[in-house]
Amino acid sequence: MQVWQSYFAPFEEKAVASIFAVLLRPKSRGSIRLKSSNPYQHPVINPNYFNHPDDIETIVRGLQLVQKLVESDPFKSNGASFNPFPLPQCKLHEFASFEYWECYVRHMTGTVYHPCGTCKMGPSADSAAVVDDKLRVHGMRGLRVIDASIMPTIVGANINAATIMIAEKGAQLIKDYWSNRAISSTYRDFFVWNTKKSHSCDTFL
Repeated sequence: MQVWQSYFAPFEEKAVASIFAVLLRPKSRGSIRLKSSNPYQHPVINPNYFNHPDDIETIVRGLQLVQKLVESDPFKSNGASFNPFPLPQCKLHEFASFEYWECYVRHMTGTVYHPCGTCKMGPSADSAAVVDDKLRVHGMRGLRVIDASIMPTIVGANINAATIMIAEKGAQLIKDYWSNRAISSTYRDFFVWNTKKSHSCDTFL
């Protein structure tokens, strides 16, 4: 509420534009762990934002670039100006300094939809990998994961198109699997039918 009253409320009923700095290649790594064996119980999620110092520097440079854009002549000629109100939690720092922006991102950063990479694809030798190259869960039968969670790294864009591609590929993998099983079954049945006539089908069953 304090942030809203001092930082956003002054712009109510005014024309505003938002420009977001998005960290597309984070080096920080979080975790998702099961809380219990109950599948309906929410897992324990730790996003671990800014665990890696490079992420802070990268996102701050992004905000500094946003500031330069807003202060450029094309923006100014259209009456645009940067929000002059400092974030309450960061007012002890000089406005727009690196320290101010670092404080700002630690208070104002969040996941913008599209979580991914929680069940990454990789070889079984990789302890962090969950699925193989056919999207099958390591160590289990009859279970695949086919969504954005299998991405080993985040794509440098909105993940929508990549997620559709994963879904299409996963659907084809399943179709191919069952198609091959049907062919194998037909081939086996052919031998079973022929060997039944000779009363010696055990070898083929």
